[in-house]
Amino acid sequence: CPNCCVPGLAYRTFACSPNLQGTNNAVLYATSFNLSNPGSLRPCTSSQWNMEPMAALATGWYTQDRSLCSKNIQVLAPNGRTAVARMVAECYSPAGCLRDHSFTEPCAPNAVAVNEQVWRQL
Repeated sequence: CPNCCVPGLAYRTFACSPNLQGTNNAVLYATSFNLSNPGSLRPCTSSQWNMEPMAALATGWYTQDRSLCSKNIQVLAPNGRTAVARMVAECYSPAGCLRDHSFTEPCAPNAVAVNEQVWRQL
């Protein structure tokens, strides 16, 4: 597992994120959005995850505006390319390396996790 915690290493966890604004600088992650093994992603919608462009926001940003769930957000890459993705999950920041998170690392406080469809557009 590429993002699994290493036994004995300490990982930073985050209780908050920078204030959510119209444009936020973020750390972009590529992930699989696999419902059978979601890792640090916590679904915010009951709809099936499929092959559409999808994103997950860090816990602090997600909790600042839960109404973003199921809505489209725009992702802007450093190269100037943009992609639109449906926000379907929270990228969990307050804890990591837990069994119910498939022993994955906690997300950064300014994380936006995207699936392959978004990554390819950027």
